[in-house]
Amino acid sequence: MSVATSGKALLVAKKFDCWLERNFWAAAWLMCGVAVLSYITASVYKRMAIAFLELIQIKKQLKVIFPVKTMGFSLESTAEDYVRGSRG
Repeated sequence: MSVATSGKALLVAKKFDCWLERNFWAAAWLMCGVAVLSYITASVYKRMAIAFLELIQIKKQLKVIFPVKTMGFSLESTAEDYVRGSRG
């Protein structure tokens, strides 16, 4: 937060003497970033999966309530005869 408000990082004054120390802190920040990103991704995926499973469950319940085997239209049906009869 201090970087956003003042423009200076807290660790600017401290110089890392050893390359091993620099690499350790870089690796630590990288692992923290990966952990946060994977947690966010997993929580979004979990919510999407739950919503998808609920949608499948709703569709199954609707099939039980309204047992429709095919969706669409069929040729030479009573509805077609009615529409053709009323037009001409």
